[in-house]
Parts: sequence; structure tokens; C-alpha cells
Amino acid sequence: MRIAELSIRRPVLATVLSALLVIVGLVSLSRLPDDAEVGKALFTLLTTEEARITGDVTLKDAWQIAANRHASSVTAAAKEAGFKS
Repeated sequence: MRIAELSIRRPVLATVLSALLVIVGLVSLSRLPDDAEVGKALFTLLTTEEARITGDVTLKDAWQIAANRHASSVTAAAKEAGFKS
């Protein structure tokens, strides 16, 4: 069974798998050493997918864990984008 066929027959499973991929990605980002590019990626993810991340408790927690690990670079990316503290 192909993944497209599986997604059509079982949309909830496809949604859960998509969320799982995002969570695994965010957890992986949280384990990387502090880097400006990681902070910029986390900031960009939040600004482009804010409703999706803040609307799901698990995604919000995963983003916060990654952002806490890279706090200085996320803050720098926000300042670079024009956000003031």
C-alpha cells in the first residue's frame, strides 16, 4: 500500500504521522548545539506556522523545548526581524 493511498483511506493516521514528523524534527533541533541558523529556523517556523504550533499542545511544547535550548539565537533572529523585547 502506497503512502498516498494510505493517507486517503486513513486521514487521521496521515495527520498523526505528519505531526509526529514535526515533533521529531523539533526535538532533533533541540539537541543540536546552539547555532544562529537553528535559532533563525525556529523563529521562522513560529512566524509562518504560528496558528498550527500554538493550537496544538504537543507541537507548542516541542517548539518551546527547542527554543529554550537555542534561546540566544532565537532572540537574535527575532531582533533581526524587527521584534523588540
